[in-house]
Amino acid sequence: MRPLVTNFLSGIAVLSIVGRAAPAQQPADSEASPRAGNSVLAALRAHTVPFTLANGALAGPGADTLARIARENQFLMVGEDHGMQEVPAFIGALFTAARPAGYRHLAIELGPVGARMLENMMRDTAPQRRVESFLRAHTAFSIPFFNWREESMMLQRVVQAVPGTSDVLWGLDQEFILAPTYELERLVRLAPSSEARTLAQRAATQSRALDARMMSEGNPSVAWMFAASDSEVVQLVRGYHAVAGSEAATILRELTASRDIYQQYMRGDNYASNVQRSELMRRHFLDWYHAAIARGERAPRVLFKFGGNHMIRGSSLTDTYELGTFLPEFAFANGARAFSVMVLAGKGTTNEYRPFGSKDADKAATYDITAPDAQLAPLDVRTFFAAAGSDSTWSFIDLRPVRALAHDGKVGKLSAPLKRALLSFDGIILAPHAHASTLFF
Repeated sequence: MRPLVTNFLSGIAVLSIVGRAAPAQQPADSEASPRAGNSVLAALRAHTVPFTLANGALAGPGADTLARIARENQFLMVGEDHGMQEVPAFIGALFTAARPAGYRHLAIELGPVGARMLENMMRDTAPQRRVESFLRAHTAFSIPFFNWREESMMLQRVVQAVPGTSDVLWGLDQEFILAPTYELERLVRLAPSSEARTLAQRAATQSRALDARMMSEGNPSVAWMFAASDSEVVQLVRGYHAVAGSEAATILRELTASRDIYQQYMRGDNYASNVQRSELMRRHFLDWYHAAIARGERAPRVLFKFGGNHMIRGSSLTDTYELGTFLPEFAFANGARAFSVMVLAGKGTTNEYRPFGSKDADKAATYDITAPDAQLAPLDVRTFFAAAGSDSTWSFIDLRPVRALAHDGKVGKLSAPLKRALLSFDGIILAPHAHASTLFF
């Protein structure tokens, strides 16, 4: 099992750059333990409602509750563990349920340049063929996480649900490690002069060769983000002479900012790299948000889909303050609210395959979120499954009233991992079973 914050396809997307969370012991005999069966379980059960997810739609009491929460909040924030089909299935259905409340945007864990490219693909007459063709022309990992079929199909559903609207997808992250090649190739097409074209073509050719080397050697450190020298990047940016505000200027800015984050890791400044990345996400959010306001949206409503570490309220598992802390405060400043949930599955399979250090079996690795080294090791998630009492249906647990009871001492003594879990999210979504996401090839 990989921890929540260390996945080639998530976050920094290489070398576990965000750092491994130290495993925490799950509570054994504390009053919060599922074996204790005390009032904390009763409180969680009292605020648990089931729902179904079938044929792309939510139904049942939990679905009604989630639709009401969408109406009551400006932002819906969904944390996930990457690599499970159930997450994009839930996100697609939740977006449909939230549409009547005015939701028009999905924020994703991808850079803004990649997000715009994907949105354009989703408006094509054959979006999935476009994605597959793109991946074959570059690498199978050039646009994580959307090199998984279920994730790409989810994007198609979301984008096509909001016809006539631009910027449905908000890419808030950095540009990932294999993004430079296609972005530099785009600079070649946009070049305002022969000098700019030559510089961009040289960099694109170099990046493509380094991508091939990375894939063949299984060595991410040879990719352009790491291998390109400072002088080469400066020469490209200065020699290209991109017009301020242009698409080319945006690509150069994003590539430079993303490379800085990777370079900090290479220098051993892991914490600084994580902080810079979290700040970049907030700046990107503000850029998209104010652009939507400028187009006439009074208070844009947004659904967020990110790794759970980014959705935690308070100090994250990497000791940073992420979107999960920023967005509720931003919404409050607007006179609105934000609501966060974490999607959990107790068992099944997950796709942990990456182009280095993996074998084919990792494409459907055994998934057990209760294992000591699982994604949410510092949090007690076993109690949530014990409260739901069923692994055959979807469940939603509203943690907000349970937090109040816990603070007032009305549910007994809580273990530190369970208390942290209660404070990290507003709700929990329990999926009955996890199925590994499917790579295009």
